[in-house]
Amino acid sequence: MSTLLPMYGRSLPLLGGVTNLVDPFRYPETDNEWQSWYDYRLDAYYGNNYSQTMVKALNLFRALDDDGDVLGVTRRLHRDIQHVVDVGAAAVSRRLNLMAGEDGEALLEQARPIWRRSASQIGTWGRMLCALGDYYIEPTRIDAQQVQMVGHDPRNVQIQYSNDGRDQILKAVVTYTYFDEDLEVAPDGSVISQQTPHTYQRVLTADEIIISKDGHEIERAPHGLGVVPIVHLRCIALSTPEHSLWSGHGIDRPLAEIDSLMSQLSAIGDRFANPKLFVKGAKVSDESKISRFGRIINLYGGSREALSAADARYIEPNLSGASVLLNAINQLLADVRSSLPEFLFGGAGANASGDALKFRSAQFEAKYEEIRERFLGGLLEALAMSLSMINLETYRAEYADRLFISAPPLLPVDRAAELSALEAADRLGAISAADKVRHLQRLGLVPDGVNPEDYSANLADLSADFASTFFNAGEE
Repeated sequence: MSTLLPMYGRSLPLLGGVTNLVDPFRYPETDNEWQSWYDYRLDAYYGNNYSQTMVKALNLFRALDDDGDVLGVTRRLHRDIQHVVDVGAAAVSRRLNLMAGEDGEALLEQARPIWRRSASQIGTWGRMLCALGDYYIEPTRIDAQQVQMVGHDPRNVQIQYSNDGRDQILKAVVTYTYFDEDLEVAPDGSVISQQTPHTYQRVLTADEIIISKDGHEIERAPHGLGVVPIVHLRCIALSTPEHSLWSGHGIDRPLAEIDSLMSQLSAIGDRFANPKLFVKGAKVSDESKISRFGRIINLYGGSREALSAADARYIEPNLSGASVLLNAINQLLADVRSSLPEFLFGGAGANASGDALKFRSAQFEAKYEEIRERFLGGLLEALAMSLSMINLETYRAEYADRLFISAPPLLPVDRAAELSALEAADRLGAISAADKVRHLQRLGLVPDGVNPEDYSANLADLSADFASTFFNAGEE
């Protein structure tokens, strides 16, 4: 059994560790900084807490006792990052169907097995793209007759682009660390796992693929495409082609501040703010161990009358300002969410006016139309490479033009209004029967898998048969 693991800084990862990124808000400059940035992005999506180094560097909340030990620390308390990523992933990758364009029926039949083998992973690719900002698709040959599109985490890929402004990929290096796992059963019945680490690497050029294991070349073969067989998917694209931004860029800094304030409020409420013992009219025995909550305090010293009036209590924090702090947190959180169109579907959009919802809907569509267009274009490019591999041809970009990927609307549509518009266009003769079927597929009224031309032709035949039967019955 082999377990593939992403590379952290091109070295063996420390399993269960926390990213070593100190400032996640500064734009990375080196390859290692990008690796750490990607690590942080996944940590944030998983809901892992901020590292101690990050808490100190960003001046986030920490509660310390008299000895300097940490009693409370900023925790990640909100799911805003998961929400933004999940909404974005659904927008770009849900309910995608491969369809034939003009003169593309024969090509579609050849492409369907490749699409079918990869379809179960497309949702994962979309989620990783929105979470990390970058993702890679490589068409890989399974055997002489089969090709599959494989996704690569950007932490495992290094890309060399051209410097002539064309943003052409000249070389790609894909690196994985994996363990060969050998299970053995000990005499006492326990299972022993012997793990041997290895490094697997693929060097992709415009001419060949070089595969090595543990630094030793094990295979070298030409692929015949004439281009590097890898596609770079980009979320929010920048002027530099090597790296992009994730779908919720800009939310980290205010969320860290909100988490810090909420953790501080939680610490006060939990009495973790280093409470002090107040004793009046007596002494405290050394055996009382007053630093432990719930211990019995042994008071002594003074007269009987003095001890009868003695008092011991903890100085409670004043919570009168907690409501003010909570209101400030809620307002800051509302301001952050109102700046992101993904919260159109949450509480931030529920109380908005009709005009505000229209504006936010327009923002959402403008943002994700661009991201989805690049995502679908990248899938078609990888599919065209796969088809060229199967046909033993150099890369034929026109294959991508003879196929297309259908996708549902980014936002739920008003079906009644859409059907009225279709009916009006039909009465004017401004739309073909096949185009009507495509619109009905988009509305979910016709199955996605049917061919619009064949479906409309069958409807026309059925209508003709029904009309013939009806008029013949009248004549009888």
